Amino acid sequence: MGLMGLGLGTSGVGLAWDFYVHEIARDVGEVESIFATPHLVIFAGLGITALGFLLSLVSVRFRGQRPVDPA
Repeated sequence: MGLMGLGLGTSGVGLAWDFYVHEIARDVGEVESIFATPHLVIFAGLGITALGFLLSLVSVRFRGQRPVDPA
C-alpha cells in the first residue's frame, strides 16, 4: 500500500509540474516531446503504482496475507 501511495504521489508531482510548464510558465514550443521531464515523472509514478499493486496481489494470492482485516 505504501508503494502505491508513493507512486500516486510521484504522479501527482509530475502532473503539477506539467501543469506549471503548460499553463503558468507557458514555456513550451509548438511540439512537445512525450519524453519531456514532467512526463517521465508521471510515467515513473504510474509504474511505481502498478508495481505496488502487483506486489499486493502476489502477497494476497501466494502468501495468504490480507492487507485489510475484514472483522
